[in-house]
Amino acid sequence: MVGRSRVGLAGVPVSSEPTVKFVVGERYEFQKELGSGGFGTVFLARDLKFPDKQVAVKMMHAASAEARNELWEEIRHLSQIDDPYVLRTTDWGHHGDSIFMVTEYVKGKTLTMLTDVHRQLHAASGPTGFDPLFAANVGFW
Repeated sequence: MVGRSRVGLAGVPVSSEPTVKFVVGERYEFQKELGSGGFGTVFLARDLKFPDKQVAVKMMHAASAEARNELWEEIRHLSQIDDPYVLRTTDWGHHGDSIFMVTEYVKGKTLTMLTDVHRQLHAASGPTGFDPLFAANVGFW
């Protein structure tokens, strides 16, 4: 692959086009970074057991043992959710000091994109309060 990368969380190359193939869980090959925040970094990855399948892998920051235990508990609960409006958690594990969670990958707009559009559409009319139609379309409920 061509591109520049920097080393990020737990030695994971971070860029939109990594120069080095990076695999976590002996199964998920990172293709590009999808986003990053205070809780972790999400990567688009290829599932090596099912080469035509793309997944999202979230590498999560957990500074303390207590934080890691809370993350494991949250992942355990997320893996039990079976709802068409919630991404399915399909796998989890650890890489170095980081915990990773694997979910379905859904190609489309990010929540940030949708909220920006919503904000722009309603900017002229002033504050509109909670919009249940918008919330339903972005999966708030």
